[in-house]
Amino acid sequence: MPFKNIIGHERPTRILKTALRRNSLAHAYLFYGEEGIGKRLVAKALAQAVNCAAKPLEEHLADDACGECSACLHTESETHPDFVSLEPEGTMIKIGQVRALQEQIQLKPMAGRYRFVILNEAETMNEEAANALLKVLEEPPGQTILVLITSQPHTILPTVVSRCQKIRFTPLTEQQVMMLLKQKKSCDPSQLGRVAALAMGRIGLALELDPKTLEAEWLKFSQILLGDSSGDMEELLGLAQEYAHDREATQRALQWIGLWLRDLLTIKIQSKPSFVLTGSSSPPEADELLKASTKLDVEEIMAFASLIHWIWKALARNINRQLALEVLLMQIRHTIKRAS
Repeated sequence: MPFKNIIGHERPTRILKTALRRNSLAHAYLFYGEEGIGKRLVAKALAQAVNCAAKPLEEHLADDACGECSACLHTESETHPDFVSLEPEGTMIKIGQVRALQEQIQLKPMAGRYRFVILNEAETMNEEAANALLKVLEEPPGQTILVLITSQPHTILPTVVSRCQKIRFTPLTEQQVMMLLKQKKSCDPSQLGRVAALAMGRIGLALELDPKTLEAEWLKFSQILLGDSSGDMEELLGLAQEYAHDREATQRALQWIGLWLRDLLTIKIQSKPSFVLTGSSSPPEADELLKASTKLDVEEIMAFASLIHWIWKALARNINRQLALEVLLMQIRHTIKRAS
């Protein structure tokens, strides 16, 4: 996919397009940012741009690929002879993989201007592999571009990082994720906002999320958060237990509660609110949201949002996940019942 077709990531693509125009590409880049936000997609766009056959090899590079020539199509499908993708074998990138890469990049490109290497999940390199890669970066072969991709740059050997041009990637906006979902995923438009919000700017995750599964998940939380009694105690404790089995599940529970609070806050501050959880302001669930909004004031909503933020950060310290969810849900339940 050429740069022109990429949604979001304006700053990284601007940096790369400027380097293409000025013929000042680095021999190695480090693309870093959260998982699943499109770093590899941009790396492939750069690979297409440097080897696009729309211009003769001897001519100066354009700042974007045509996306239609055989070179672009082969790069897109990752079958171009000068495109190399290095992925972890099992849980790590091993020295044998890097040594094989060393041999490969000593050869001149077979068909394009550059041999282009994507090293995905670079943080999984073991120490031997990282030291072997360091030798490549210290004496980079001509006509080779390496792009290291990671969500954990702090875990990569500092001497490796220092020899790369670092480009930071940030999550997409919800609107950008929704635009991409409309292009790539067939689902009820009313569910797009829910999927985009839960993905938190990670298009990779958004494409993996199943709208039907999300519908079932929200039903569980809506029975607690939107019911007249905010759910009985047994149901509340059961929900907390169900979403406490690992950090990811607990984060999902916090997201659902956070989206519910966000919709309540929207009701408080907008004259014609549109809800993330229901997709519009008209379904029956919207009436339940409106009713719930009368039982919490803005200060209480913000206090619960702060508590969610605190729990989210505390998950990294291995707090008791079930207890944290129980306390959060019980406090919400108590506040709503007190206002009833």
